[in-house]
Amino acid sequence: MSLRKLGIFFLILASYSQNVEAKRHDENVVITAFNDEYTFSDKRNEVIHSRKIEYQATRHSETVQPHIFYTNIIKLDKAAGGKAQYRNANSPNVFHDDSKVCYFNIFLSGKDKKGKAEFKRTFTDAAHFTGVFFPNEYPILSGTVTFNIPSSLNGIELIDENFPSTGIDREETVADNGSRRITYSISQLPKEPSDPSSPDPLIHLPHISVKGYFPDTDSLYRYHKNIIDVDTVIADYNTLLPKLLASAESRIDTIAALYRFVQQSIRYVAYEEGEAAFRPETPAETLKKRYGDCKSMSLLLATLLNRSGIEAYIATVGTNSIPRLISDNPSLAAANHMICIVPDGGRKLFLDPTHEQISANHVPEWIRGKDAMMFTHDGYEMVTIPTSSPNPSDDIMTYTYFMDNSLLTGRVNRKLTEDMAEAFYSAISQVPSQRLDGILAKNLLPSYSAKIPADSIVMDRSTPGLITLDAPLINSAAINEIDGCIYLDLNTSNDPFTERVDTADRHSDYMLPLTGKITRRCNVSLPEGYKIVLPSNYSSSCPQAKFSCEFSQNGNSVTMTKTMEITSRRIPIDDIPSWNRLLSEWDDHCNNQIELINENHK
Repeated sequence: MSLRKLGIFFLILASYSQNVEAKRHDENVVITAFNDEYTFSDKRNEVIHSRKIEYQATRHSETVQPHIFYTNIIKLDKAAGGKAQYRNANSPNVFHDDSKVCYFNIFLSGKDKKGKAEFKRTFTDAAHFTGVFFPNEYPILSGTVTFNIPSSLNGIELIDENFPSTGIDREETVADNGSRRITYSISQLPKEPSDPSSPDPLIHLPHISVKGYFPDTDSLYRYHKNIIDVDTVIADYNTLLPKLLASAESRIDTIAALYRFVQQSIRYVAYEEGEAAFRPETPAETLKKRYGDCKSMSLLLATLLNRSGIEAYIATVGTNSIPRLISDNPSLAAANHMICIVPDGGRKLFLDPTHEQISANHVPEWIRGKDAMMFTHDGYEMVTIPTSSPNPSDDIMTYTYFMDNSLLTGRVNRKLTEDMAEAFYSAISQVPSQRLDGILAKNLLPSYSAKIPADSIVMDRSTPGLITLDAPLINSAAINEIDGCIYLDLNTSNDPFTERVDTADRHSDYMLPLTGKITRRCNVSLPEGYKIVLPSNYSSSCPQAKFSCEFSQNGNSVTMTKTMEITSRRIPIDDIPSWNRLLSEWDDHCNNQIELINENHK
């Protein structure tokens, strides 16, 4: 899913280091020494950062890229270490971003050769200094991270997050004037893991969170209020709303129609430059441009709802990539997204217009269980988002066959709901139109030997929260005949989330893409004259999922139903082998064949 970057330094650093600069190396290069120092000003609302870092090649030559990030809020004061190079550092998912990187290409010409770099920056608004990741794109042999905090900022706390059992030691000293000096000494810290489908950086990488710049949610609200207060006048809403609500017959119809309009008529783009990373565009401008970020889209939706007589508010929220609540840690790092909240009787609707395929009644998975700061007419309200949704997220594929000699012919129907529908549509929307039919066919086939006629797939996504696909199908590989007995293989392959996790050189937990229920159902109508022998049913479970495979008979039709219900996304690294074994065991049972004995065979 396309969610907001946090707009704060240490998350930019983590994501960029993982995806661009920190290419996976062997153990040839190590960081022999680094020194980071952060000094909070007691007179200015700023933090000064200096870094010195040294690299060494241990076996052969290699080029390293010492680098530092800066923005309109983070000023680059010094860069030394060779010929400095500068470039934008925004993600390809971000329409516009003021993040930049300064780096050097330092060539270590052979074994034991060293290279050094030095940087200095100023965080001109201390609210944006929310934490520090260690620069361990290479193993760190030795280093320090030091914080100098004046007595006037005694509310500032440093929280150690995801620290290993060894390799990082903390020491704090307090001067006579009350100022604090906190030093982290690092030794033999391994490089950060680069495993695919690993947890988000804040969830599993060691880092230091800075807490206390905002002592409470009241002060955080006052910071936001000065930014989000924009003009919400829409000059021609009296003309626009009747068109959008022509078929709305109820309050919920009105909410759904306006939600759908913003979802499908306003293109989502992330815009993250300085204050614009937090300030929404005016609704009138968003309507005019027909694109906007999460803030602008949510404000437009809330404004349209308000103009229609429905109470609605924008709210800032942290997605599930952030392992903390706003109320527990009032900070710009506690939220990375904005939604629209609509009070609806005894409940609230949590509307995320940046995602096209979810309905108004659904609570998106990426914000469940979090808290949101909802901006009301006279202040704010902290709202707890439910941990579950009234609408399920399902992926149901149904094959309806007739047995015709050695073939199974029939139709396939796939129904995806809510988060499953959103994930599916997000994936196929990236596919070029000339390849789409082929990709859709591959997503419907039970096996590579089955066939779907060209241009026969019908896809419908007109209903919010639902995508359906339907097509005719011929399956020539499901029937095997031996000595008058027919064996039906109804198992499906290439189902979502069933690929075994590669544990070779893996160092982190594995994250499944999302929770939900995946069902594959194959029904075959048989000719008269067969005795049917069904395999035994199967069920199993683990902390992350439930698995089942059921075979049933109804007259002359047989059905196999296989189900995977994912209830938790995170698989601890030590549990990955048992997860792989469970997947294989489940698949083995689904591979059992239905035996058809021809009672007329001599």
